[in-house]
Amino acid sequence: MGDVTGYLNLRNQEISVVPAGGFDACPYTAATGLSLHDNAITAVGARAFANLAALTGLHLGHNAITWLAPEAFMGITRLEVLLLNHNRLR
Repeated sequence: MGDVTGYLNLRNQEISVVPAGGFDACPYTAATGLSLHDNAITAVGARAFANLAALTGLHLGHNAITWLAPEAFMGITRLEVLLLNHNRLR
């Protein structure tokens, strides 16, 4: 399944936290986009998306994020677009 490319849409799933290594078990390692907007996410852990190294777009807007681990985005070296609008970051 790792060769599946495209956009993973996980919006409106009532997700509250993306833990450290949160997508380590995700089989879609070749996905180029991930949408987690319109959830209730408050925190994103270290290397949360590292298993999705092909990501070029990550949409985390319209959540309640107040905390991002310093290493939250480590491992996604191809990222071109990161949307964090409408959160509670300071």
